[in-house]
Amino acid sequence: MDLNFKNMEKNSAGPLDSREAVVAKDIAKYIQDGKVEIAGLTSDKEIEEALLKEGRIQRMLKTRGEISMPGVIGILRKIGVILPISTVVKEKPRSKVDFVPVEVPEGILSKPRVVSDKRLGENFHSYQKTEKIRKEKEEIISGSNDITDLYNEALKLEKVGGLESEEYYYEFTKRGFYSQAEVKKDFTDLKEREDEFRERERPEREKAKKIATMTEIALQYAVSGLKWYGKNVKIQPTSKFDDIKRGVDGILEILKKNEESNFMGLGIDVTFRGLYSEQFKEKFFSLLRTIESGHKTKVKYFKRHDGKFMKEFAVPKVILSLDLSDVKNLVYYLKNIKDQKIEDEFRNSDMRFEVMNQIIRQCSILSNFAKRHENNIYEEYTEAWLSIKALAQENPEIKTMIEVVHNDPMSRHLSNLMKEFEEEENKDGPANQKRVAA
Repeated sequence: MDLNFKNMEKNSAGPLDSREAVVAKDIAKYIQDGKVEIAGLTSDKEIEEALLKEGRIQRMLKTRGEISMPGVIGILRKIGVILPISTVVKEKPRSKVDFVPVEVPEGILSKPRVVSDKRLGENFHSYQKTEKIRKEKEEIISGSNDITDLYNEALKLEKVGGLESEEYYYEFTKRGFYSQAEVKKDFTDLKEREDEFRERERPEREKAKKIATMTEIALQYAVSGLKWYGKNVKIQPTSKFDDIKRGVDGILEILKKNEESNFMGLGIDVTFRGLYSEQFKEKFFSLLRTIESGHKTKVKYFKRHDGKFMKEFAVPKVILSLDLSDVKNLVYYLKNIKDQKIEDEFRNSDMRFEVMNQIIRQCSILSNFAKRHENNIYEEYTEAWLSIKALAQENPEIKTMIEVVHNDPMSRHLSNLMKEFEEEENKDGPANQKRVAA
């Protein structure tokens, strides 16, 4: 099916740059590529339900604000992606007959000659390809196969060496940032904490930890290597000390226009249990308590993407939530990164909208929260937010994410969590304040 989107504005119910038209264009591409199946559906309600079941479309809608799905479907009908209702031929009712099972020899369905209709054949092979990819993703995460080779290849993409060695930490003493005694104590504390983790760790958790690390690396690669948000935004991994002791997995570096030496960093802590999980809630509430009590998250052993060593600095921090579907996609992309088509798909993944939307919303919410509680970390949150707005001048996708009315499920959930947290704090009163101080 060839779609002429140049005439979309003329044929559709709205302007070309309307949110419904943009969403319709993306959905049309999914339908054209056989990634969304609506064959046989006639009513708008049936089609809308089928579209909203697709994970790709769900993630896309999370970042687009309030979208009129009837409007989107109307556009799809007018540009010919979905047949107009008037042209849909309804089948006559068939008489009820007994079901008689037919045994089909194994493998016969894979033979192209049994499909005489070219379009049906293309759809069938597209389905086979999609199903193969789905099984591959599932096997990486849930299968029994060893992922050590894939894990080691992923570590090479990180492009940051020495973060696990004692020598790396002593580099900060050579620059006069800390004394040797202080570094030695930090490194010893880190090793003790790692030993504690290993003693408590069950053998079956080893694979899960490797997958979590690969997911973090894939996110870093997408932002820094594939330039999800342009050349002036990168994610740099932190040291193990700052990861384990400070709860910061990476730093989102934002380089201001014409000010490459002006560093703006945003701390990132990634959770893989999903936005609605208890783990996300616990981490988010813990961050709120830290801000409320006047403390700041600090990063101590950090080397920027340009190789510059940084002395300990306060960093505004956000909690990024990825669900199991996101993890499967990221690890799949990482596994097939040498395939140019897969890399292009990764570069244009809708996940980039989801991640940036979380960053934008949390910077705004946490800046206001910190200011109310007189914690001047709000200045860093505000600076991060302003830096993102500056990027939008040259990146229309970021501009769209900023301008959209934030009434999507993620934004509503964050607002509900803020309300729940403040209700709990008000209810607990002095007892809670004592707990926070402790």
